[in-house]
Amino acid sequence: MKNLQKLSDNLLSSFLAKYQLTEKPTVEFVEDLENEKKPLARTAAYDPAAMKIVVYTSGRHCKDILRSLSHELVHHMQNCRGDLGKEHGAAEAGYAQNNDHLRHMESEAYECGNMFFRDWEDNLKSSNNHLYETIYKSAKNKGDRSMSTKEWKNKELNTLLMEKWGYAPKEEQLNEGEKTTPVVNLIDGYEGAQKELPSEEALEEDEEQLHEEPHASDPEARTAGQDTDEDSLRETIVRMIKDALSSQNEN
Repeated sequence: MKNLQKLSDNLLSSFLAKYQLTEKPTVEFVEDLENEKKPLARTAAYDPAAMKIVVYTSGRHCKDILRSLSHELVHHMQNCRGDLGKEHGAAEAGYAQNNDHLRHMESEAYECGNMFFRDWEDNLKSSNNHLYETIYKSAKNKGDRSMSTKEWKNKELNTLLMEKWGYAPKEEQLNEGEKTTPVVNLIDGYEGAQKELPSEEALEEDEEQLHEEPHASDPEARTAGQDTDEDSLRETIVRMIKDALSSQNEN
C-alpha cells in the first residue's frame, strides 16, 4: 500500500500539471472483500458533486488500480470544465448506452485515461529513475533479488553438491529414529542434515565428474576464465569436505 500511495501521488500530480487543473480531487482507496468476490465487481467511481474518486483495491494488481485512477481523473477533468453538470443527465444504470453525451464522456475517459497512464508509466521508467528504482525494482518480496553471476554460480554449485551427497533441506523431516549428522554448507553457511556422510571414494568420483561435466544450466555464455574459477571453487569445496571427513575419522 505504501508503494501504491507513492505512485498514485505522482500520477495525480502529473495529471493535474499536464491538464493545468487547479481543483484537486479527493482520492480514497477502499478495500472491499465482498466486492472482490463478484466477477464483475466495481473498480472505481467519481462523485462530481464532492470531487471525490473512490478506487477499490482488494485483489487487484497495483498497476490495474492506478489505471482505474487515471480513468477517474479524466472524469474529474470533465467535471472541472463543466461537462458533468446535472443538465447533462445523471450517471444512472445504462447511462453509457442511453445518453449520447455521457457516452462520449466515457469514451474520452477510456481513451485519454489509458493513453495518459501509458505515457506516465513510460516517462517514469525513463526519466524519474529514483522513483522507478525505489518502487518498481525494490518492491519485491524479501530475499527475492537479482543475483550476480558469482552468487548464481555459488548457489548452483551448492545445489549440485547437496544433490550429489544427500543433503536434506532444513525443513525436511527425517523418519523417526534415523541417525542424522549435522552438516554446514561450505558456501553460505546453510545448516541441514544428511543421513550418511559420503565416502572418500564417492568424493573422488564426484570430483572427477565435476571436472568432466560442465554445469549445463548456466544461462550465460561460459568463458575460459569462468570455467577456471568455477573448477577451482569446486576443488576447494571437495578438498575441505575431505579434510573434514579425515578429521572426523581421526577422532
